[in-house]
Order: sequence, then structure tokens, then C-alpha cells
Amino acid sequence: GSAQMALNASVRKALMGTVAAGLMVFGSLSFAVSLRGSHTVQTRRGTIRSVSDDDALRFLCTSVKKREFVFVYPYYPAYYYLADVSNPTRFSILLYGYNTPEQFDEVIRNLEDKRVPYVLWDQEVYGDKLSTWFPAYHHPADDKLTLEHYIQAKYDLIAVKSGFRILQRGVRDEERKSP
Repeated sequence: GSAQMALNASVRKALMGTVAAGLMVFGSLSFAVSLRGSHTVQTRRGTIRSVSDDDALRFLCTSVKKREFVFVYPYYPAYYYLADVSNPTRFSILLYGYNTPEQFDEVIRNLEDKRVPYVLWDQEVYGDKLSTWFPAYHHPADDKLTLEHYIQAKYDLIAVKSGFRILQRGVRDEERKSP
């Protein structure tokens, strides 16, 4: 009854806290490693150093207009700040099992309503690879991947840079909207 519901809520809260803490540690370690880097990238917020060349960030800074909408999936909020681009959603992280199906639907509506021109889809921190950082993570079956199906239908792959698939809203989609 209510005791079981309270237990489920506390387990969910503890799991969400653990995921958030893990992401903070991962981000902090990535930042600490980048302080010793030998590669530089000129961003809209200044020059950064990295252990590897970050062509995805360079793309955002050189090919995307300042404050333009870009969706970085599933997680890399530093790009929004460093490139001075805007997240079209209210989510800086989007993971199955952490975010709800309704939140994924909201993201799809945001991408569609705002006609977001670019998506950066991280292939290094995605799918089953997430279990490297979150051992209990289980990627859903293909038929449950609503956001991925939307992105594949609406966006065209234009490049792969630094482990990110760079996708642009397809011309074919814009042509379908024209009278």
C-alpha cells in the first residue's frame, strides 16, 4: 500500500541523486583533465585547453550563430555555455530511466515547434556505453526510442566530429512544409 509507494519513491529519489552525483563527478573529471590539455579551441567564452582536439565544439563556435538553438544529446551542457548557443529544452541531460517518457515527448515537441536547426548526438556517451559510468543503466529496446526515431526522420547527418554526430534539420523536411 502506501508504505510500498513511499519505499518506491525513496528508492527512485536515491537513484536520481546517485545519477546526478555521477554526472557531476564525470563532468568534474573531464574538466580537470582538460586543464592539462595540449589542444586549444577558441570559444565564444574564451580559449580552452583539452587533451584532444574538440572539433564538435569548434563546429558550434564557427558554424552556428550565437544564441541559435542547438540540441546536444544526451548530455554535454558545457557546449551550450562555451559556444554561446541555446538549449531549446529545459533539460541539460536526457537519459532513459532517468527522464520520463513524457519528458522525451516534450523534447520532441520543443525540437519541432522551435525548428531547431542542429542536433549534436554524442555517440561516445550513449546507449549501452552509458553502463561504463552507470553500471545499472539499461538502454531500451529500439521501439521505445522515440527521440532517436524523431531525430533520424527529421535530421540529416552532415559530419561526425569528436564522437558527436552533427545533424542538421533536413532540407527534405522543409520542402514538405512548403506549399
